[in-house]
Amino acid sequence: MIRKFLVLIFCCHFFLAGHSTPILAENSALNVPPLLEFLPPPPGQGEIDADRDIAIYRATRAERGGGRWEQAVFDAADKERLEVLFLDSFGLKINRETTPATLDLLSLVTGYMAKTINPAKDHYKRVRPFVYFEAPGSTCAPGDEEALLDNGSYPSGHSSRGWGLALVLAVISPERQGAILKRGYELGESRVICGVHWQSDVESARLGASVAVLQLHNAPEFLRLLEEARMEIGRLRSAAAAPVAKLRQEAPVDSGIPADFVRVTDLAPEVLLDIRYYSAYNFVGTRVDGYQAPAAFLARPAAQALARAAEAAEARGYILKIFDAYRPQSAVDHFVRWVADMKDQKNKAIFYPAVDKGHLFEKNYIAARSGHSRGAAVDLTLVERSTGQELDMGTPFDFFGVKSHHAAAGLTRIQAANRKELSSIMEAAGFRPYAEEWWHYSLADEPHPDTYFNFPVQP
Repeated sequence: MIRKFLVLIFCCHFFLAGHSTPILAENSALNVPPLLEFLPPPPGQGEIDADRDIAIYRATRAERGGGRWEQAVFDAADKERLEVLFLDSFGLKINRETTPATLDLLSLVTGYMAKTINPAKDHYKRVRPFVYFEAPGSTCAPGDEEALLDNGSYPSGHSSRGWGLALVLAVISPERQGAILKRGYELGESRVICGVHWQSDVESARLGASVAVLQLHNAPEFLRLLEEARMEIGRLRSAAAAPVAKLRQEAPVDSGIPADFVRVTDLAPEVLLDIRYYSAYNFVGTRVDGYQAPAAFLARPAAQALARAAEAAEARGYILKIFDAYRPQSAVDHFVRWVADMKDQKNKAIFYPAVDKGHLFEKNYIAARSGHSRGAAVDLTLVERSTGQELDMGTPFDFFGVKSHHAAAGLTRIQAANRKELSSIMEAAGFRPYAEEWWHYSLADEPHPDTYFNFPVQP
């Protein structure tokens, strides 16, 4: 299949090179390549490629509920947001305020891909997998299924857009070419995993997108925007090249415990402690700097509020289990250094399976400052008192992905109810939730909103 793909690209290059129609009409509307003149038709029933499509569809159903399925859900939900699709791989936010030329370029490419692909979709009217298998509601985007019923499956529009954008972004930022192209490829695979496209739909879409980008490189309007985007992104990357240390002030250093900090277990002795950063079972994969003991400290007002939450949890038949409370600035600095070491990814499969480690910092999973260092934030879950088992929250603690969001799609009824149970207990005690992490709560009225402490978590 790859050999066939490359041969077609090679042939299409010469086909388009000799095509007499100018790519820019007088009204500046881009003319599209005649895809139907060289795109093979979708495989018919009984053909080898059709059997391959069916086999791949069946095999990818096993992805449901896993990290790759979660990524497919994310890709389907954010398919129209250019600033989100390539955030990890491109490494910069694309928006009207900071990258107007780049956004204009990608908008042009997006529209051009649709004009290139849609005639073939309308011509072939291929039935989508979930329709073929009579499996409504089985895709990663059930809310889109009705609209897709009358929309041809071959080629995949979303895959062509993803691959076309990747080809263009790779030209703008050649130093990130590998990650960008990998992301563009994954956007197509997400459509197969989602269950809304066949594998051959995606492969034909990449062919169409590659031909379209070849055609675009003959367009003065495209080339002008491409050069403006290159200069724009180059300036931003130069400005962002300052060391991480310059992004933050030095934290106050002190080996003693401040007077108004207390051990959580002094005020709430019934809570359970599972201090992950004292152990190696965390996203770093080793004990984190600043954790000299598996203890939990908080500023006194936060600890008092947590004690109230522990009492409320007990009344409902639960025990609070704490993963982290006060976090020294030295631990946060350890996180930042770890992000820069691309070779150290020992726990990726557990904590960030669908996220490029190199962009955890840029995507705000890791930051140079943490509210935990102010002594008023806590990471925790609920344990069933009668069984000693943690409630099922849908993801592990510190899972970097959209499924950790409080309002994440794809949760079971029980998982969503468990998260709501935790939030109701914590909010009633005076904490506010963090929308992107079901386990993270901060005291609404912080006693030290501007101070980042750096004393060690000690015995």
